[in-house]
Amino acid sequence: MNEDKLSACFNLIVCFTGILTSLFAVNFVVYSQPIFNFIPILSFLVLTLVALILLFFKKTSMQVYLEAFFKIYFINLVVVLIYVDLIIGSNLINALNPNNWFLLLSLYYDPKIISPEVLCIIIVPAHVLLNIITFNIITKQMKRKSSSINKKSYTIALILLIATASILYISTFITVETTYPQLIETLRNSPIVKNCSKQSIEDLWNFVKWYYHSYRGNLGFIVTYKKPWPKPRQLFISFDKFTINEKFVFKLAAITATGACEDFALAITRLIKDVYSYNTRIVLGVNHHWDHAIPEVEVNGTWYIIDISFTTPEKYVKADEYAEHLQYLSYRHSIISQIYNNIINGRTKLVDRNTGQNLTSEHGFKVDNSTQSNTEAISNGTCVINCYNMFEKEGFLYI
Repeated sequence: MNEDKLSACFNLIVCFTGILTSLFAVNFVVYSQPIFNFIPILSFLVLTLVALILLFFKKTSMQVYLEAFFKIYFINLVVVLIYVDLIIGSNLINALNPNNWFLLLSLYYDPKIISPEVLCIIIVPAHVLLNIITFNIITKQMKRKSSSINKKSYTIALILLIATASILYISTFITVETTYPQLIETLRNSPIVKNCSKQSIEDLWNFVKWYYHSYRGNLGFIVTYKKPWPKPRQLFISFDKFTINEKFVFKLAAITATGACEDFALAITRLIKDVYSYNTRIVLGVNHHWDHAIPEVEVNGTWYIIDISFTTPEKYVKADEYAEHLQYLSYRHSIISQIYNNIINGRTKLVDRNTGQNLTSEHGFKVDNSTQSNTEAISNGTCVINCYNMFEKEGFLYI
């Protein structure tokens, strides 16, 4: 293989590596997916194996390109680990100080100006372009003077970044487990809970309103939907349908009081369960461009929807009256109209987050039996917020 073809081949591989790294960035930063998602991690491990095989390839004509590629690959791996460290570190800071300046800065970020789509358009080409430029610079330098990879320094750097992520995660876990019991005790002794009548949905709704609007004084729950700010749900560690740290993430969401719809649902259902001892659940609206997490509570044998962040901003609604409620709102709001029509047409299902049970009929929707069968159980902690192209403010705060 001649020099030009060899260079083109490796530039293509470097381009692919940049795309893979940018996909990590897009998933982590833009769409706030869990950082311990094992599918992309597995893909990076496969690329690691390829890199190691190429590194020890014995053809001398390729040696410069092989070592340059390994350096590029290592740089990309470092970038991914830095993203991971920043996400875990930000959640730790939010747990230690829910009013920190970085989180408050999100209040001034306008997703209408810099949307997730714009961020994707910036991030992906930037990663690819920087990869190609850096690769060619390293290649030229290595051709001028003989140099080899310092495997020891690379290994040390990699171990340090992984160790940092581990320390930050353990610190976050300790902080949450220490702080959460104090928060529960404080809430139980607060007037809004002490003055609450037993088995009263009205008083419970007042608590939901207080948490959403006044948890931080006038700020309440800080919504970071469509914003590139770390969210508690990103620390879920899931294997297929099993989550090993679910309680920890629920508590983290309650303490930090920030995120999007799933983070709010995690927080409020956990708080109500621990403060009031009510049964709670999270219902997911899945399929056809509407993936939304709906918090619900059971009072006196009746399930109520307390989705103050989106579909029930003014008042709680009985679960079996949810269809009627959305139908009423659909006359005034086009987005709600689309959601309502998608549910009654069977394109969207309402599913219990923990069990995967289809609850569409229980929420007052008359759907053909054929559309309610074969519902797959939803993996705990992996509610994908996928509706970025659909929701805009139209009288409600959509998250």
